[in-house]
Amino acid sequence: MKLKNLIIAAGLALAALTVRADLYETQAASGTTSATVYFAADVMGQEMECCYVDATSDLTSSVLTWQRGLASYQFLSAITNAAWTNLVVSATNGLAAGTNVLVQPQWGIVTNAVVSSITGTNPFTINLDRQIQFTVLNTNSACLWTMGYQRTTPVGNTTLRIYNEVLFHAPRGYPAQLSVNGTSTAKLNQVAIYKGTR
Repeated sequence: MKLKNLIIAAGLALAALTVRADLYETQAASGTTSATVYFAADVMGQEMECCYVDATSDLTSSVLTWQRGLASYQFLSAITNAAWTNLVVSATNGLAAGTNVLVQPQWGIVTNAVVSSITGTNPFTINLDRQIQFTVLNTNSACLWTMGYQRTTPVGNTTLRIYNEVLFHAPRGYPAQLSVNGTSTAKLNQVAIYKGTR
């Protein structure tokens, strides 16, 4: 009986740890012609599933646009000043000026930018249109992401609220972003994603 109780207790403890490893994250954003929220790749390398969106637009043809990480470029050198606007990588693989990217200086943190120019050859210096905003002393988990695998959902001149277990999806270890466009009003009133395994 004691052994049976011990096994049951161990199973319950494991289940509790599994629940704690899973989490929901909510974000909101507003703008005029567009609004975007960004979700960093998770430290646990978990999947991301967008399960709720509350969006407002004044544009009849407006859409929700979901993108997830497409290709990653690891930093070759540390970033010791958050005001820097450039970073060094070993390859570009199609990365070019004008590319929208996400900069993930460490697990759980992400910022967006646009590539202004690329200089040098192996290594390459990626010049961005804004400050990186973070220092990066450990480059093991720091990288720059291009975004792709785009999916869209119509919104229109209205407030759209949609809920589903999986509206949009990003695989393990990939960042994601969701945006809505508008004429003078574009709002993501609330976006919820689930990180974990179901």
